[in-house]
Amino acid sequence: MDPSSSEDETPLAPEIQARVNELMHALQHAPAIACPFTFNWSGNQDLADKASMRIRLYGLLMREMWPAMSFSALSAITFHHDYELALKEAVGSERDAPVPTKEAGGFSVGMMVRAGDGVHVVMHESVALALASDDETTSDWAQSVVRHELCHVADYAFKRELIEKHPDQCRYSGFDTYMAPLAEAMWDEFYANKYSFGPWADVRTFLDLLRDAVAAIHAEVVEAILEYRTSSDLTKLRQIAEPKVKFVAQCFGYAAGCLAGKGVTLEQEAPDVTELLKRLGLLGAWQTCYETLEVLDQRRPNWASVLDLTDLFPGCIELFSGFGLHYRPSGDGAYIDIPETQYTGPLQIAMKRLGLT
Repeated sequence: MDPSSSEDETPLAPEIQARVNELMHALQHAPAIACPFTFNWSGNQDLADKASMRIRLYGLLMREMWPAMSFSALSAITFHHDYELALKEAVGSERDAPVPTKEAGGFSVGMMVRAGDGVHVVMHESVALALASDDETTSDWAQSVVRHELCHVADYAFKRELIEKHPDQCRYSGFDTYMAPLAEAMWDEFYANKYSFGPWADVRTFLDLLRDAVAAIHAEVVEAILEYRTSSDLTKLRQIAEPKVKFVAQCFGYAAGCLAGKGVTLEQEAPDVTELLKRLGLLGAWQTCYETLEVLDQRRPNWASVLDLTDLFPGCIELFSGFGLHYRPSGDGAYIDIPETQYTGPLQIAMKRLGLT
């Protein structure tokens, strides 16, 4: 129930009424979220008011639970019927707009983007309509989306403060530039899903995303490696494989965050996904990454700099290896070895040439 709701005239118990009054006072005098809201959508003003009230309430409750969370970097929240157009408008002409994922199973309806000196959260209108819905399943989905994006805002503020304190410790170079995109994507989604977790969250959604993404991307990377065997075009192989493996790292983060929030392991919650990762040679990478994410989170208040994320690099190297690309430092860059595997050996090459795969 929204604190301002007056639909139910039944008197509240004194302790509940006191809590409502406390929340209303905080919303008016010490809001966690004070940025403007914009709705370019098919809804009406009453629904917009209801959706924005709920978002402000979620921010307040999150700050209560984790006092270190700050949403001060949030400059605006936008709901739009044309999600990709809204992303372009939010970042402006000086930056390239992020592109929502098109990988298998990926479906983006919300994103935090940098805008000016702060960040702007952009969401599809369906999220606002769901927030205002009286259907619990529908509103739970929207609450998960909103809380997830607010966690990104809080983590951005935390990292920005670290960069301001240690500006000489915020850039990757050499071999590290190959692993940083995976580590950052994995951490960001782990943190956002762990701290947005609650009774409203649907863990299975992210486990299914991991399962579907791994299965599809493994096949696509194998196909790219087989093509590389005949073309020797490493640049083309990297252009195909690296963003796809990065998406798997992102899915690792989504799933790990949900599991950590729920306090269960992958083996307990999804034996089918565990078996898939084991069969494809990715279970070791999962275990390394999950354990490292948990350790990083435990010591997060005491990170020396944003470069603490380099602790995830061994897991990222292991993840690449699971897809058949073995990265190791070489001079100022990387040497990439692509040994034959059960999926990319001479037999598979011959079958591909004969059109049998």
